[in-house]
Amino acid sequence: MKYAVWIASGLLTLAFVGSGFAKLMGVPEVLVAFETLGLPGWFPAFVGLCYIAGAVGLWIPKLA
Repeated sequence: MKYAVWIASGLLTLAFVGSGFAKLMGVPEVLVAFETLGLPGWFPAFVGLCYIAGAVGLWIPKLA
């Protein structure tokens, strides 16, 4: 069971970091999606930082 938690945490970390970097780097498809929703231009970077913070939080025992 312990290994399953480690594997799940690792896969979630990869997903969060990948998605966070896509938002931070300004991938055109991501920016179009945020613009379609009528959100400001700085919002994708904020959400990207939140995703990366969540990925880091998965590895902090008190937050996991």
